[in-house]
Amino acid sequence: MLKIVADQDIPALESALDYVGRVVRLPGSEIGRTAVRDADVLLVRSVTRVDANLLDGADVRFVGTATSGIDHVDVDYLGARGIRFVSAPGCNAPSVADYVVAAAFSILARLEWALQQLTVGVVGYGNVGSRLALRLSRAGATVIVNDPPLESAAPEFAGGLEVVSLDELLERADLISLHVPLTRDVRFSTERLIGGAEFDRMQGHAILINTSRGAVIDETPLITAMLSNRIGPVVLDVFENEPVPDRLLIDRAEVSTPHIAGYALDSKLEGAKVMAGAVQEFAGIETAGSYSQPGEARTVIVAPAYVGKSNEAWTNELIKRMYDIRGDDRNLKAAAAREADLSKAFRRLRRDYPERRVYNHYEVDITHLPESLQNIARAIGVAVRHEGAAT
Repeated sequence: MLKIVADQDIPALESALDYVGRVVRLPGSEIGRTAVRDADVLLVRSVTRVDANLLDGADVRFVGTATSGIDHVDVDYLGARGIRFVSAPGCNAPSVADYVVAAAFSILARLEWALQQLTVGVVGYGNVGSRLALRLSRAGATVIVNDPPLESAAPEFAGGLEVVSLDELLERADLISLHVPLTRDVRFSTERLIGGAEFDRMQGHAILINTSRGAVIDETPLITAMLSNRIGPVVLDVFENEPVPDRLLIDRAEVSTPHIAGYALDSKLEGAKVMAGAVQEFAGIETAGSYSQPGEARTVIVAPAYVGKSNEAWTNELIKRMYDIRGDDRNLKAAAAREADLSKAFRRLRRDYPERRVYNHYEVDITHLPESLQNIARAIGVAVRHEGAAT
């Protein structure tokens, strides 16, 4: 039987791994050398740094991260040690796309901007960026894309969307959303991809959203741009110095949240499912415990009234019935303003994050809505009911 040390935020592992080994749960921030010394399997999320400092001298033979990003894992070290490694690419993509859509429509409704008149720049066309681009283009925005590694490998990667250089994207876009991994590759490095020169290229009203990694943005010139009003509304779910982000960034960003964009229950369950299957395979067990997760029944919500509202205001109201992003913003801002130990507060907000579901978990009747709102409801990903049939 294997000893499996797992982050307590990876749900429902026990039911699938009962026949594989004993699961020991710990907060991600408390997974240290002592905890993993005699473990066979280590399952983490992004909170835990997995490298020589953690694993030297340990018995660990398998590491899994129930996340899309892997910059918290020293993959080269694991390879040199012969430790098997598995991640869960794309597991949180619907949740992050939901978050960006919520942020976008919340700001558009406040500013009274029409999405159909905007150009949206998506930097990074992977699991999240491609979903976001599809949603917003179907909702009526003009979408342009930048992803040099994908363009180099497959020039037609964007499926008919306009592919542009980063400079052109920054100059043209009214809303810019970042969806790149944090890499330090000489050719395609994304560390401090957006800095002083890039802020100078952006339109002064442009909305900037970062849900990738904090270090993709150089935070010093970002603060300067925010304080001098040389940039539009900023949305930050990630920070360079997590779990102790700059309090000024938290305060000045229109929306600031504690790295929870991908925290929908559905995404955690998907990541956990990948981990459970990989551990079962590693243990050589074809049939082990079943993986339990919520049933498929959707939650029905009532569409907001639309008379007298813009499309953006109506969509914002619909989204709030599924996910109130401003509530997450208020919680982090309050913690940053009142609590001396921001690290403790940041971790607590992540640890105690309330259950949230992806938009497709919800169903709304669009039968009597104008066609433009029906199209938006479909585009953003909510399950829609029309003439008695849900899609």
